[in-house]
Amino acid sequence: MNISKKRLFQSISIISICIVILIIIYITKSNEGFSNNRNHPKFLYKERYKCNDPELMPAFSPEICCRMINGKFKCDHKRNCRCKNKRTGICETCYERDMRY
Repeated sequence: MNISKKRLFQSISIISICIVILIIIYITKSNEGFSNNRNHPKFLYKERYKCNDPELMPAFSPEICCRMINGKFKCDHKRNCRCKNKRTGICETCYERDMRY
């Protein structure tokens, strides 16, 4: 085997090993945030909000407060959605405005 083929094989081996190590690190870090404490999972808010109206469902992921007003979407980028309509998926109620930012 000549020198150029040997170097190519070594380079591919080193890159493959690095990729495998990075994948292992990514998998262990991504599971770490959710499995540290099984009694108290991490949520955006301290308690999971429950919507009082049966037509509404809680917005579990942080979503921008974009509501349909007079047939047009109006978005407030300083608020998160609290409850969405089950049929349409459009935000109906929002959390209070966060004035820190």
